[in-house]
Amino acid sequence: MSVLEMFSEFSKLKEYCMHSDWLIGYMIKFYLDDEFDSFENKNYELLGMKNYPFCGNFTVPTGFVRRCNNKSTACHNQKPKDMESIIMSSFVKSPSSYKALPVLATTSEEESLKMIKEKKDQDKETHETIALPNVLLIGAQKSGTSAISDWLFSNGVCGAEVFVNEPIHFAKEVHFFDQIDRYEQGLEFYTKRFQHCIEDESAEFIMDATPDTIMEPERVYSLYSQVPGDLSTNLKLIVILREPISREFSLYNHKVYSYAANQDTNMWYGDVADANGTIMSFEEYAESVLKKQLAKPKWKLQGKYYDHLKSWMTLFNREQLLILHYDEVKMNPNKVQWRIQEFLGGTFSGNLPLSNEQDMSKKKPVPQRAYEVLEPLFRHKNEELYNLIETKPGPWMEQRPFPHFENAYKKFAYVSVLGRNPNESQNQVYVDAVRVLIRSLRSSDTEADIVILMLYEDETAEALLREENALVKHINPIERPWNVEQFEPWFVDIALAKLRAFELIDYERVQVLDVDVAVEMSLDNLFESHQSAKLVAEGLGMDSPLRAGWFMIRPSYNDFQELEEILKRGKFDETLGWDHLNLPCEYPGWRPSLKAKNWEFYGSQLEQGLLFHYFYALPKRVTPAENYLDLVTLLDDEELSLHGIVHFYGNRKPWGSTSQGLSPQVQSARSRWLHVYQSLKSLPKNTPHEVFSPLTQSGKDQYSKIRVLYVNNVQDQTVQTVQTPGGISMSDDFCSRPNSERVVISDAIATTVKGIACTSTSSSCVVEITSVCGTATNRRLVSSRKVQGESWQIEYLVTETFVCKDMSCSSPEDVATVSAIAQKVATNINESIGNGSFLISLESNILLQSSSLGDSILSCLVVWATVRESVTVIEPNTDVASSGKVTSKSFYPDWVYHTGTCLNDGNEPTYMKISKAWVSESLEKCCSRFYSGWNYAKCMNLQGSGLWYVNHLKSKCVTDCSEGNGQTCGGLANAVSERLYATPRSCCESELGYKFVERCEVSVIA
Repeated sequence: MSVLEMFSEFSKLKEYCMHSDWLIGYMIKFYLDDEFDSFENKNYELLGMKNYPFCGNFTVPTGFVRRCNNKSTACHNQKPKDMESIIMSSFVKSPSSYKALPVLATTSEEESLKMIKEKKDQDKETHETIALPNVLLIGAQKSGTSAISDWLFSNGVCGAEVFVNEPIHFAKEVHFFDQIDRYEQGLEFYTKRFQHCIEDESAEFIMDATPDTIMEPERVYSLYSQVPGDLSTNLKLIVILREPISREFSLYNHKVYSYAANQDTNMWYGDVADANGTIMSFEEYAESVLKKQLAKPKWKLQGKYYDHLKSWMTLFNREQLLILHYDEVKMNPNKVQWRIQEFLGGTFSGNLPLSNEQDMSKKKPVPQRAYEVLEPLFRHKNEELYNLIETKPGPWMEQRPFPHFENAYKKFAYVSVLGRNPNESQNQVYVDAVRVLIRSLRSSDTEADIVILMLYEDETAEALLREENALVKHINPIERPWNVEQFEPWFVDIALAKLRAFELIDYERVQVLDVDVAVEMSLDNLFESHQSAKLVAEGLGMDSPLRAGWFMIRPSYNDFQELEEILKRGKFDETLGWDHLNLPCEYPGWRPSLKAKNWEFYGSQLEQGLLFHYFYALPKRVTPAENYLDLVTLLDDEELSLHGIVHFYGNRKPWGSTSQGLSPQVQSARSRWLHVYQSLKSLPKNTPHEVFSPLTQSGKDQYSKIRVLYVNNVQDQTVQTVQTPGGISMSDDFCSRPNSERVVISDAIATTVKGIACTSTSSSCVVEITSVCGTATNRRLVSSRKVQGESWQIEYLVTETFVCKDMSCSSPEDVATVSAIAQKVATNINESIGNGSFLISLESNILLQSSSLGDSILSCLVVWATVRESVTVIEPNTDVASSGKVTSKSFYPDWVYHTGTCLNDGNEPTYMKISKAWVSESLEKCCSRFYSGWNYAKCMNLQGSGLWYVNHLKSKCVTDCSEGNGQTCGGLANAVSERLYATPRSCCESELGYKFVERCEVSVIA
């Protein structure tokens, strides 16, 4: 009896659960070359491991052991001839790896050669006819796989055929590898579902998008290894990873919905019900179900990504696996589409939706208690995952570095740094300034945490901060190997300590504020804004592109470590910048004011310059086409003031000795700040205090060239504004397009005009769209008021401001600057229209915002433009503008005290005085421009609009008027509501639909 025959006999005995493939592997290994004799080589193809199905622990490199059962026919209990045939197929696959032709006990050399020939012929025939997917979207479930598969299937990617008695979703998800009863039916069962794809010659890609496949790498490997040719090595694998706790929460909600509809505890969704059949809350489900599952090392849970991907990377070439991040699928789908197209080597039209959720605003965050139960259980696996992806990089288009998962439990925080000033009096001022900041934030009814990062030990100061209900976290200074000669050491420690905010990974987003920032209204809405931007910051000052007095980030250990490493390297030069990479230092609307040295702006060698380098200059060099707003969004003083943020930078400190020279808005914020400051009860307040400059003498000498506010007294500065209006029209029938498309195109035109007209390095430049298709606008909202007699599709206004050399702005240099700005705008716009560069830039900006819109507008597009005469405005002499109109007679929207109307008291903020776009000659025009819907009526009549709104407490419609004015009067309507109606009937129909309309109308006067 031969060895194979003996083995075959023994494998039939019930006492032995012996696998034929163990012996096959042994025979193959016996004939292999010595250099391939070690499993450490990890070249499993040369070990014969890719040439036959596996089910024993010898042939599974990952250590996965499949149990014996009477259905496992692929490898069990095979006859000697069958085993020899498998060994011959291994030789056919990689003959060069063998020392000699395998000669087995029952097979002669002549028979072996014959078997090889037959095997080759069979392989060739099979390869030409077999239908297997060449793309597998393997998961993870509830991570956006439906959105991506729908997009690919809509572009001609071939999916599975749905057979009789199969659910319709099997066209997308075959559920072959994850369902054992289907998997054990073998290769033919799977391939016949894709046979129609072979017959369709136009089908370049065949895809199975079963998200549960992520847990079955061995089965995929086993099946594809049975197929001759290069199907296995050419297979493309795509996986989307979502923060595992939020993924479990989303899956739980799916299960709850399914269980509520069917009430079947034996189905896949049945574990959401307790023993009594009652649906558990997610907190209960996390504690009683998920926690127990996660405690079992071998439990297959999709969210244990490391365990699954480690196996995939072992069995398949890493270049075959594209790993996507769910947050990018959700927030930057265009980038995800680009990654997939580059990975597959195909072009697919259309756009991914932002999310497969119908309404993102209705999504609930993970309950805190559930998060606290699950986060420690996933934490280690997540860290292993990050390390795995970092040490085994994938295809070139994959996101690098792979972002760490954000916290599923949505928490926000405000962060400020308290460091020690060597002057004790000044130090107490800063402690109290932090307390003012905390109180200002608390008065806005924020729900976010307030965290103070403290650089020194002071029990008294810490107790005061805790009394203000702040969280105090002690931190160490960030090490730096070089001396920053322009700034005092205490200030350098405070500035760099703000980077510690990146370590606060318990929060989804944090806003970092200096202690000299005034908060005029709630900032909570900012946490949800600018979702695609990696950094949102104060910026575009004349002395620096990015100011770090206020900025918003997503905490990340990876980002902090990268920033810390840059600091440790200590390579900074004001000409070459960080790491001496000589990157351009520019941002739309800002250029360095010192041409001699690229990186010689204020704070370039501290956190301001480092953040600008890391989040903008460096990634912009790597990917020049990256939208700058997806990297860094910089907000100037005007935009910050709209959000209620006033930064008292430089000599504008509210505890300074004077308020002379400050704008009315800053003076107003200063007065309110001082009111809170004086109310503190820690120490007597002896204001004003001296403002200590953080600059050394070297810094003062250097930055005097760029007029940093610490160097030049603000009361000696006068600002002059040059406003240049103009118009743009296109050959496209732009005005007949939907409003959403007009907004995109208008924004693209504004960006184009700014990039062409705003090239000065000595001024601040803003471009506003003032009308669209004859409709007046402000910067954010298209008004309903028509502008009569307009012939241009788009009206714009270029506003440039600069600091005058003298108070009167009448020096020869100032006059020359005004003339140069006006001439530059006209020349640049006209020349760009003539030489075609305007059109090229416009096309690029439209495509950046909407690739699909670009296809419909850019074909044969022609653009023409006009530039009108410029006008100037001088600040602070604002009583009479240069146009001759008296400012105090101009109406402006009251966005400071929020009275809901326009005022003409002459106290408009500085940015409104500088730009005429914010002021109107009459109350009616101002209300029409800045207050829409019922707010227009309220703006025109503070005693009430006379329109109708619903009083939900009384379940009736009432009129908007001062109380006591008639039977139907319900008092003044809520200042934030837009639901006012012209008639009581329209109010009843819209707001009280559960009542009979006639009865509702009767109740109005009852």
